[in-house]
Amino acid sequence: MSYAKEMIALAADWVALNPSASGMLKLPRSVLPIHLHTSDPQWLPKREHELANMKDPKRAEEIREAIEKYKGLLAEMSASFDKLHADIEYDINTSESSGEAKYKLAEQAVTAFHGRWLLAWAYSSYSVFELSNDFVAAMLLTDPRDIRFDELRAPFQGILITLPQGFIVGAEGLSYTKIHLYYVDDGWGLYASDGVHVLDTRIGDGQALSWDLMQDIESVANKATSKQVAHEYKVTTEADGLAIRTIRQLTFGMLAYVTAVERAVEERLVDAPKKKRADDTDRVRQRVYDVGRTIKIDPALVRLARSGSREIAFQIKHRFMVTGHYRNQPHGPGRQERKRIWIMPFMKGPEDGAKIVHTYKPEPPAMPERKPADTQQAENAEEKRG
Repeated sequence: MSYAKEMIALAADWVALNPSASGMLKLPRSVLPIHLHTSDPQWLPKREHELANMKDPKRAEEIREAIEKYKGLLAEMSASFDKLHADIEYDINTSESSGEAKYKLAEQAVTAFHGRWLLAWAYSSYSVFELSNDFVAAMLLTDPRDIRFDELRAPFQGILITLPQGFIVGAEGLSYTKIHLYYVDDGWGLYASDGVHVLDTRIGDGQALSWDLMQDIESVANKATSKQVAHEYKVTTEADGLAIRTIRQLTFGMLAYVTAVERAVEERLVDAPKKKRADDTDRVRQRVYDVGRTIKIDPALVRLARSGSREIAFQIKHRFMVTGHYRNQPHGPGRQERKRIWIMPFMKGPEDGAKIVHTYKPEPPAMPERKPADTQQAENAEEKRG
């Protein structure tokens, strides 16, 4: 089963309880980390039947006590389960985002905390944005300081973004290739998965965004955390810190590109399965989109973006890179109006010309040749006689 299909299956329980991704959410019990169960579901009915037919009073009393104890344990477990359900549901609806948390994907509570994305994605027709190597490299080589967050628009309320391997690598050496984005109640939600872990880089509701804020990661390398939360720990490695910044740069760079460039998002027709099964009639499927399909950049730039070499100005042999950036393009009558356009990153300089940086080795000035003293005296005497 593909990743998108797994997410669609998880979203079904959320959609059944919540008519919208906004406001207070109801938490499906299916996503809780524990489930109420017994080792033998038939134990109680069997004991009650046995008690009804019991003739030995002593044995009957033993079974009656066991039944009451069992019922008491079930009641305690049910109360604990209800409290856990209420606590997680409360946290989902009231807790502020840390913006720098990391989870183990195996923990079912992770799904609970990201239910809002599941709903936003479901109510956006399960939109999947597939990014190419060239587009990812172009966004990572575009100066993020040019992004105007107040102008960003999300094409859909919820989006699943997929990207190739190697561009965003966490502390464990795994690539984050699935990014989950939503915009609900005036707040951005953003987290990524490498198949084993989840990096949560959500932005708190109502914050005026800037790139300085996006880079403000409280816990970095060698900085200990003072609080440990169940199912969560703060990002403490430089690799994960870089991964979070890269996730933000790529995602918000993509939104800036979509905002600035017409027809940047193009839907791609996905072939339906040739053989239909009995339950295929009402089955939902994702809608797949390509972003920046026409972008093609120098393969050397793609390699540099994948390797993490994304400085504002660096040199490659005899050439150098100009980073992607945004520019206010004059247009309209008398070229008085301005339109925000994106300039893709490109290589500048001659293919085989002079180096950008020269190393000069100073040489001493040429000195006149010195002749032996007797030779010089003979030549002087000759000049006088002449």
